[in-house]
Amino acid sequence: MAAAIVLVALALAVAFVSGLTEALWGFIFVLLLIAGAGVMIYRFIAE
Repeated sequence: MAAAIVLVALALAVAFVSGLTEALWGFIFVLLLIAGAGVMIYRFIAE
């Protein structure tokens, strides 16, 4: 999970530097929501 967080942080940094469009930011936001849901589901199953 730590590796995924690092990759997301790097992707956000690159996106910020390159000045991507709002559509791509929306796409990234959706990916973050999916990742967050995945983590919650994983923790729920792990318990």
